[in-house]
Amino acid sequence: MSVNPKDYSVKITTMWFWYAVASAVASAISITFNKHSLRKIHAPLLSWALFAFSLPTLAAIVLVNGIPDFNYKLLFSALLAAILFSIAKTITLVLMKNNKLSEFYPLVATSPLMLYVLGLIILSETVKFVSFLGLITIIVGVYLFNFEKRTKDFLHPIKTLFYNPVSRLFLFGILLANFTALFEKIAVLNTNPSSPEFVLFIEYSLITIFLSGYMTHKDKYWFKEIKTNFKNLFISGTIFSVLAILVVTSFITGSIALVSAIKKLEVVFMLIIGSIFLGDKPGKKVYIATIIMILGVLLIRI
Repeated sequence: MSVNPKDYSVKITTMWFWYAVASAVASAISITFNKHSLRKIHAPLLSWALFAFSLPTLAAIVLVNGIPDFNYKLLFSALLAAILFSIAKTITLVLMKNNKLSEFYPLVATSPLMLYVLGLIILSETVKFVSFLGLITIIVGVYLFNFEKRTKDFLHPIKTLFYNPVSRLFLFGILLANFTALFEKIAVLNTNPSSPEFVLFIEYSLITIFLSGYMTHKDKYWFKEIKTNFKNLFISGTIFSVLAILVVTSFITGSIALVSAIKKLEVVFMLIIGSIFLGDKPGKKVYIATIIMILGVLLIRI
């Protein structure tokens, strides 16, 4: 099957904005639930479950809506996205497990800016000047949110790029994840009618196969843990499928950079969830960062 070539310079409508905001809410719920699950589930198994247990939801939607027309660009892009996302996920998990987060994690704020450059060069995506200011504002807010005062030097995480290979590897992982988003957008734009669920089903099927091989290589009996923790694993995967659908749906008519920036609001919604259900009491820095991020989102919405 084939579809007519599509112009990647799509007209940006307002619906993508609300899908992006909804993805931030879904991401906050997903992260919070996953943190709870990690108390009794190994990180590699949870990562596998996020993709494997997303497949039933994705398959059900594809069966209801039907398989769209597509061309080789979808298959090629989905394959690249699966490979890059598998590598990026592995890098992130290893670094977060074995290193001090405050040394490099604030660098996650660079993701929207990377995507802006990639979108501009490869997809010819442009945004309004006010929206670009909003993007930069959110980046500052995210950086401040993840910055730990005890490091004293506000630019310390950036400076570590010059002497700390861990920081450079983390930044490389972010870059791979950003290319994943890029290929996901290319893939979904090569379906007719647009079908984020079909794209994600192909991509996550491939990732599940890759991770299954990795898990089996590490421990031949890892699948026994699935039965013990099936409920939590299935819920995690289902929530993740909703999150992924919202993100890729917003890619259809929205700039990948702006979608990524708005999705960073996940930390704000995590703050709300923590305050209501867990009794967390964030410091002054967190409130300032939250206000900055919300200001950035409002600038994008204008």
